[in-house]
Amino acid sequence: MATDTHPTSAALQEELLRRARARARAVDSATPADTPVQGPVPLSHAQRRMWLMDRLGQGGALYSVPFATRLRGPLDLDALGAALTTLVARHDILRTRYGQHGDEPYQETLPAPDAITVPVIDAVGDGVAALAEEARRPFDLAAGPLPRALALRHGPQDHTVLLTFHHISIDGRALETVAGELAALYAAAVGGSPYEPAPPPQYADFAAREHAAARRLDTGLAHWTRRLSGAVPPRLPRPARAADLGARPAAVRSAPLDEGVLPALRELGLRHRATLFTVALAAAFAALHRFTGEDDLVIGCAGSHREGAAMRDLVGLCVNTLPIRVDLSGDPAFGVVVDRVRDALLEAQQYRDVPFDLILERLGAAARDAGGASLVRVTADVLGEATALRLPGLVAEPVDVAVGEAKFDLSFGLSDTGRPAGLVQYGRAALDDAAGERLADGFAALLAAVAADSELRISQLPVSRAAGGAPDSHPAEARLRAHPLVADAAVPTPAGGPLLAYAVLRGTGGPSPAELRSHLRAGLDRDLVPAAVTLLDAMPRTADGTLDTAPGCPAPRPPPHRAGSGPKR
Repeated sequence: MATDTHPTSAALQEELLRRARARARAVDSATPADTPVQGPVPLSHAQRRMWLMDRLGQGGALYSVPFATRLRGPLDLDALGAALTTLVARHDILRTRYGQHGDEPYQETLPAPDAITVPVIDAVGDGVAALAEEARRPFDLAAGPLPRALALRHGPQDHTVLLTFHHISIDGRALETVAGELAALYAAAVGGSPYEPAPPPQYADFAAREHAAARRLDTGLAHWTRRLSGAVPPRLPRPARAADLGARPAAVRSAPLDEGVLPALRELGLRHRATLFTVALAAAFAALHRFTGEDDLVIGCAGSHREGAAMRDLVGLCVNTLPIRVDLSGDPAFGVVVDRVRDALLEAQQYRDVPFDLILERLGAAARDAGGASLVRVTADVLGEATALRLPGLVAEPVDVAVGEAKFDLSFGLSDTGRPAGLVQYGRAALDDAAGERLADGFAALLAAVAADSELRISQLPVSRAAGGAPDSHPAEARLRAHPLVADAAVPTPAGGPLLAYAVLRGTGGPSPAELRSHLRAGLDRDLVPAAVTLLDAMPRTADGTLDTAPGCPAPRPPPHRAGSGPKR
């Protein structure tokens, strides 16, 4: 599952901050917005982040963009090579190198190649291993990463064609433009007829305009600083033991949806003046809340810089990360969550032109937690049918090529295709496979539940808690667990008596029971607040991690008294 947005490590943020300050001193000498660019030009903000990741050795195969299609029929490889050669000649960004003057990177267009050939190898088995190996081969940005082509031959009229780009030169919308142009160029080459489309817009002009407009972003930066003040990354249950991630540090898990779920979600969106994407994003917020127990959450989504007809066919990287912050306190109905997410999205769209790395620069250390985790470590998207290279005279089928890496710790996806599904992609350093499997199943179940009844409250939605919590734990338990000074909590179902809560603090000198009740009252409806909070030295649990209660008693038993110990006051 790919999302056109970018992760941020602590080292990357520090380096971005230093470089952003340096280029701010030089921005007044930027190229005027209406002047065609000649020679080396600055990188766009999105490119700069990717270039810096590469310089810091954190890119790997993360930013390879494999584009594979199974083609059945009489494939003309010479015509495909000619089409690819013309495509690269038309779009300068596909033949651009990335150099450096002092601290500042630049991009420079290379001469168009005389010819690009498409090598052919015989497939071994289904060829998946060969495709993945080719997609993972690193690019040299300083030399100029031309698109790589490879054809796997399954039979005389059965091939899989793989084109591999670097993300610094292309995004999802641009890939559709590339596929359309290649099909037209291939048809012209096979038929021997000329194909002379209008000259396309060039990415270097876009990057220069963005650079020149940097001084006009102060209002947007001020908005994002206010909007994200006090936000922290969600706490994900990292695996208890560091696993040997090997060549596949990421995984994707999916769960199918019944055919009636997507139409019902669209209808839900209409009732709330929201798109399917907004509903899916609201479901991601609800699932993340149920998984972490946290109310104040930030999820990233991809925004586009393409505005107007002139930008529609621009090949290049024109995406930006929008950090969407939503408050889920009070155990709202899912329909209310959709309204909150819709309003947050509309607000974010007004400031979508502010590059995410400048937002991180303005926030500084507040953009990550004490462990270095990025503010945006979770994303969400709606995934349509995959782009395919549809050449005339051939039957085309898109092929998914997984490079085995995740751009973010966790990504939620709603597959809007002939096979609808809820899915999650996660880094195995952030979640173990058991948690990822539970979360994918729970997310699909949540989508089905809200499609059937949008008035369900978040506490009623079927997403499993992370380790240490019951699948349907009480909202007060979730809120206690989200408190930074609470190590464990339990709110057992009462058996005829008052609702009671139990908590274990992370250390001495933490909040008192009264302060914890105030914390609960601030975020929950009155009928969800326990009558009392009792502090324990440790939460009694059985061998399988479930709450251990005394026979016939709904409350957990305090641990045996030891000299010098006892409940914290």
